[in-house]
Amino acid sequence: MYMKNKILLALTLASTLSFGQNCKYEKNETDKFTKKKVVITKSEKVFYTLNTSGFYTVKQDGENYYIEFDYLVQTSFSGTSNADKNISIKQNDQLMFLLENDEVVTLMSSNTVQTEMKPNMASQLVNWELNDVTYPITLEQLKTLQSAKTKTLRIYRTIGYDAQNIGQQDYMDVDIKKASQDDIQKLINCVIGL
Repeated sequence: MYMKNKILLALTLASTLSFGQNCKYEKNETDKFTKKKVVITKSEKVFYTLNTSGFYTVKQDGENYYIEFDYLVQTSFSGTSNADKNISIKQNDQLMFLLENDEVVTLMSSNTVQTEMKPNMASQLVNWELNDVTYPITLEQLKTLQSAKTKTLRIYRTIGYDAQNIGQQDYMDVDIKKASQDDIQKLINCVIGL
């Protein structure tokens, strides 16, 4: 029994250490003057479908925390006005995490971001990119996301904005695969620890 406990402890410790070693950062430092900690994880893919993908980063700036989201939609190039395919995420639009225990964590965008169109004539596709959508998050919300896996994301957005920034508000639900569920928790652990 003693040996079994020792092996179990060694395996637990090894998995904890290897989990911590998987952290990749764009920045991980403490300002030598202000002593303010700044941590920015490398981005991880949260979801990928046939024509849509999303990546996110977890950030800490002193006592403030953020999830930053990049979103890509791929459409066929029609050669005409693609205004109906433009997408924006406006300030205060929601990003919702439905957890495996059915708890919901809701974040609000702190900025407005509109798509940038990047045509690829070789493939006859257009990439619509939304980059650096920032969602402030509390330490308590991060701990909630850390404690239970995310089953589904709901992303609120506006489709078809024009020069007057008029469009139709809608949302997209995305089921999160097991590996991405682990990645979400891993990035949070990289910022706030275990």
